Amino acid sequence: MKIINIETPKAQMEQIVASTCGLYAYRDTLALEKIGTSEYQKNYVSYYRVRRDKNWLAAYFNFMQKQVSNPKITFEEILRQISSTPHKTKNGIRSTIDISFASKMLATLNPNYPIWDSQVAKAVGISYDQSRKEEDYIKIYEKLTENIHTFLQTNNGTKCIEEFDKTFPNFTDINPVKKVDLYLWKMEK
Repeated sequence: MKIINIETPKAQMEQIVASTCGLYAYRDTLALEKIGTSEYQKNYVSYYRVRRDKNWLAAYFNFMQKQVSNPKITFEEILRQISSTPHKTKNGIRSTIDISFASKMLATLNPNYPIWDSQVAKAVGISYDQSRKEEDYIKIYEKLTENIHTFLQTNNGTKCIEEFDKTFPNFTDINPVKKVDLYLWKMEK
């Protein structure tokens, strides 16, 4: 049996928590020059829990790679593009409105935009309604983005970012919007 030797418990705990929160995996998604590699795509799919078939994923990453140099890409453009790409489901092949995956692509290409998934939606009180159209989701996403940016300007927003940076000193370079995303995502877990 090995002798127990924990020399830097605080540093090790920070690393464990950062790993559990996915901060290392998240940082890997920011290596946009690697989008075309299978390693990048495997990490991205795992981190963001993208459950789609190979053809859909190929179209998704191909489109994403083309947008790396487009600083004006919008949620609407991404949503319309990936929602028009069919994918396999239990009931055959179909297209769906992929708000979550659209927001994840945009937030990766431009970290000033938030992620919208079921956990964040619950945390901010957005209900999922299947009767909504793409235009509705686009407006809701704009409000979510505005809401997060407004929150960042408040005392509570400042406190959240300060606490995040204090807790994860090796990740102070992460965009404040992503830090709020993480709080919202973990609030509903």
